[in-house]
Amino acid sequence: MAASQPIERRAEYIIRAKCNRRIEREDQDEYSYIWEELNACAPFGSMQIQTPRRPNRPSRKATLTIKAKEITLVGRQGNTKKPLTLHAVYAKETHPPKGKKGIEWMLLTSLPVENLNAAQSCEIIYEKKEWQTIYMMHQKKKPPKEPPVLQEMTRMLAQLGGFLARKHDGEPGAKTIWLGYQKLIHYVDALETAARC
Repeated sequence: MAASQPIERRAEYIIRAKCNRRIEREDQDEYSYIWEELNACAPFGSMQIQTPRRPNRPSRKATLTIKAKEITLVGRQGNTKKPLTLHAVYAKETHPPKGKKGIEWMLLTSLPVENLNAAQSCEIIYEKKEWQTIYMMHQKKKPPKEPPVLQEMTRMLAQLGGFLARKHDGEPGAKTIWLGYQKLIHYVDALETAARC
């Protein structure tokens, strides 16, 4: 949503960075750049993923080193764009197989990442009515009292959007997550309408 919207109505976001944008550097008059700044950070942790199988590329396991930092993108001259503070998450495969290009993702998000891990509650992203609806539509039964972990809930959401979750499929992509979210909006609306009738 637009920045002019009230904070409580703004949508959170996670996007993949393509440009090496200039960022403000702490306690210095000079500027830095996203990749330079994140490369200099201490590792935040690591995670192992299963890459999806492609027609010309078999699935494989990859270990990614994760770095994260709050950054402020430099605004544009003439006040056309104000400085923007957000979180950068850098995931890089430091030891890819010989002859293969390592995986590298630079993500920008409005969400805090200091305590984010695979065992984190899904309620850091999903409202209660959202995760309960996802669970009911996917599992065809009442949701548990305690919210599932974030990774599990996101996979359920993606499966509503067509993600097959087969053994070698790896993690869902943005398309199936988005398609699942579009369905979720309709499911939540239908349940709330039924409850009012």
